[in-house]
Amino acid sequence: MTGSQRLFFDRNLLIIFCVTATAMLGTGSLTPAFPQIMRAFDIDSQQAGWLITINTLPGIFLAPVWGVIADRIGRKKVLVPSLVFYAISGGAMAFTSDFGTLLVLRFLQGCAGAPLAALNNTVIGELFTGRRRMEAMGYNASVQGTCMLGYPLIGGAVALFGWHYPFLLPLVGLPVAWLVAFRLNNPEPKRQQSMREYLGGALGSIANRRMMALYFCNVLTVAVSFGVLIVYFALLLHERFDANSLEIGIIAAFSPVISTLVSTQAARIRDRMSFRKMIVVGLLVNGLGVSLNVWAPSLWWMLVPAFIRGLAQGILNPSVNTLVAEFAPVNSRAAVMSFNSTMFRIGQTFGPFLFGLIYVVGGMDAVFHVGGVALILTALVVGVMIGDVDEVMEKRRSAE
Repeated sequence: MTGSQRLFFDRNLLIIFCVTATAMLGTGSLTPAFPQIMRAFDIDSQQAGWLITINTLPGIFLAPVWGVIADRIGRKKVLVPSLVFYAISGGAMAFTSDFGTLLVLRFLQGCAGAPLAALNNTVIGELFTGRRRMEAMGYNASVQGTCMLGYPLIGGAVALFGWHYPFLLPLVGLPVAWLVAFRLNNPEPKRQQSMREYLGGALGSIANRRMMALYFCNVLTVAVSFGVLIVYFALLLHERFDANSLEIGIIAAFSPVISTLVSTQAARIRDRMSFRKMIVVGLLVNGLGVSLNVWAPSLWWMLVPAFIRGLAQGILNPSVNTLVAEFAPVNSRAAVMSFNSTMFRIGQTFGPFLFGLIYVVGGMDAVFHVGGVALILTALVVGVMIGDVDEVMEKRRSAE
């Protein structure tokens, strides 16, 4: 096996992949079942949307709290009960007949799932260093992309047997919890600081200029992804080209496919480009891809901006996560990386609302143009703020 193949099949990394895949089950597999859920509970589409919002909202507030706890008591002591409760609260939804109870269980599942998407990258940051860390982050991003593609298909397939079956899928968290508890061999933090010293160090790292730039990059990218592409992309295809659901699905899936493939090559791209260049180029290309959607002359020309966006995301996501892990202090890494997860949740939750306002004021074209310009401007701001980040990293490693 080559070095890359050995890393991909590293047992610890495979377990983290399972955590990542479990964390993404909460939304991706559920949306195809919305029509059946709406009929079963006699609710409208807006109420069905609450099932997503109420699940993602707790992560905004709880991810940093879970990060602090994980830094103080250990990663496994947070991951294992979170996975168990995530699975049980998810599975319990399949047996309720009351929409209010369903919302409560979705909220509880969101609370349990809040640390999963942050601690997976935290553990990767502690298991690997240097080029291998970048490579592992790229593979983890490719797992996320694969889940984005596969879960709607799985959720739609099991929903054919009944609305409640997609809610049973998170039960996979139970065997994943067992793997984390008994098979994951990860370094755990040694608590040597007082709580006051710990919080001072964590807050100082979060407020660092470069870290703030990375957080801003994350929240803006996710806001555009969820606010522009997930909400309005299908509507654009239908309005402009009278695309049917199959055509929309094919074009929408093309970007995640490209992103997944490019993410697996993140370390090789890093060998040829600085981190600063990867992030700036990723944002610029992503902005271009978003804006180009409204200029496509025909339906299948929409594959061009989809390809561009996938290329950008495949470069951008692993590089940002790797840098956050690189600059997060060992004693407060979970808290710092959990705050990055909070930025993701903020973009995910409020992006659709903000771009909804833009749609009301300026229409469809304005949504895509504003999203694209916002990403391009972010590239300029982030490029200045992070500076020569590679040189800073080298100095830090030399000092260590």
